[in-house]
Amino acid sequence: MLSLLSENNLILVVLHLYHFFLPSAVNCQQLTAGKTEEFSSEGSSATLTCSYTNKISASDDFFWYRQNPGKPPDSRSAESLKSSTRFSTYLRGEKHLDLLISSAAVTDSAVYYCARASLPVNPLVVESLD
Repeated sequence: MLSLLSENNLILVVLHLYHFFLPSAVNCQQLTAGKTEEFSSEGSSATLTCSYTNKISASDDFFWYRQNPGKPPDSRSAESLKSSTRFSTYLRGEKHLDLLISSAAVTDSAVYYCARASLPVNPLVVESLD
């Protein structure tokens, strides 16, 4: 449940974790939330954490995306989170991935998903045969 406590300028951010996998690459690793809710005052920072059962390396394909209130999850938001100067992803230790939200705003209230692609994502190259 997502709620907003605007009278105190508090933002409630709910963190849900999801581990992507393809049926041909089923594995038993798990993502878990450090906390399922994060409160932040408007203008301050908030840190969301997900932990992985295996050791995380910088080459692993982890990403964050969000679900805005009343909308379905939007995996396209992963790119906007990456490109925003207010959202930063950090590898902490060997098993923790943090999303730091700087200068939190009411519009940041959402469900945030931490995800890992089980298979490497290779770029698709399309060439003209002309």
